[in-house]
Amino acid sequence: AGAALGPRAHLGPLFTVRVDRLALEIRTPDSLIEACLDGGTVEAACRSSRVDELELELKAGPPEALFALAARLGETFPTDLSVVTKADRGFALAEGGALAARHFTPPSLTAAMTAGQAFSAMARAALEQIVWNAELVRAEAAVEAIHQLRVGVRRLRATLATFRTLVADEQVAEIKTRLKWLAGELDPARNLDVFIEGAWGRAAHRDLDADVEAARAAAHDRARAAVVSPAMRTLLLETLVWIEAGPWTLKGAAGAKARDRSVRRFAAASLEKGRHRLIARAARLGRLEPEQRHRIRIQAKGLRYGADVFDQLFAEHPKRARRFLAALERLLEDLGGLNDIATARTLAPAFAESAAVLAAEAVRERELLEAAEAAFKAFRVARPYW
Repeated sequence: AGAALGPRAHLGPLFTVRVDRLALEIRTPDSLIEACLDGGTVEAACRSSRVDELELELKAGPPEALFALAARLGETFPTDLSVVTKADRGFALAEGGALAARHFTPPSLTAAMTAGQAFSAMARAALEQIVWNAELVRAEAAVEAIHQLRVGVRRLRATLATFRTLVADEQVAEIKTRLKWLAGELDPARNLDVFIEGAWGRAAHRDLDADVEAARAAAHDRARAAVVSPAMRTLLLETLVWIEAGPWTLKGAAGAKARDRSVRRFAAASLEKGRHRLIARAARLGRLEPEQRHRIRIQAKGLRYGADVFDQLFAEHPKRARRFLAALERLLEDLGGLNDIATARTLAPAFAESAAVLAAEAVRERELLEAAEAAFKAFRVARPYW
């Protein structure tokens, strides 16, 4: 480093980690697991962050032994899954103090992978987004952390739907039910945040009144209560275990044939089916009711959540991929705006300024309907990249 930077360079620590570590090995008849309990602080720029971590590492034996130990510990102690490293905390302290909400990071897929391997990678990436943002919401139910947590939940639910033929087993229904519960606990907070930042802000032109503030605070409290609950701990750990070693991964699983096929073939078939279905259902977009448009939006999101990860499998058509994704994103933006208007119609009557809000949104709805129809036409002619 010194040779590369030159004689005048001065290197110093950005942050310092100070922890006491208790390490021990846990032996069972078929496994060896190392457990490290770290307690201490991460320090940077006159700031510090407390660290209390238990890391379990499988040294030998089947993964099921590791998960079984984690489950037993989770039943005894109020432990939460975490993907935030000490380095993540250190860089955050050095750069301003607070961890930022985590957006989805697409996993790397290759044509040599099976559909099952691709599912594991995509589901794990969505779960990582959920776990990271859940940690932020536990500390403070901030707007962006709630939003990104909700996006992670939607991503995971969409991934389960995309790969449903190969992950169907006796546990997946319960996981879907729990994810739906979590989404329902987060929805009121996100809906009010969007309403306040959008419809209210465009029409009211003044500070929030006490009723709006109280409603948002209650919705944020509800979201945080769900995230700190034992049900959330169970959801995260059991979902992780299922992704890594659930019945769907076994040799004789019902979806084994689909699971072990080429991911490229699977992705092409999935994207083609999703595209045709969306085109058929959105053909009369301008004449549909808000609830019907909302269902089309959910379908378009599911297609986008697959398309923006699967695109790396079809590197021979990068321009087509960019155009296809851009057209789909534009359609989703307009459909999202229309859905926000439908939500505003539900929320506005409970507050002052409702007449002004609804009048402004009615004008905006007409504009967005025209834009959505134009966006759909552009999407319909966008060439597939697979």
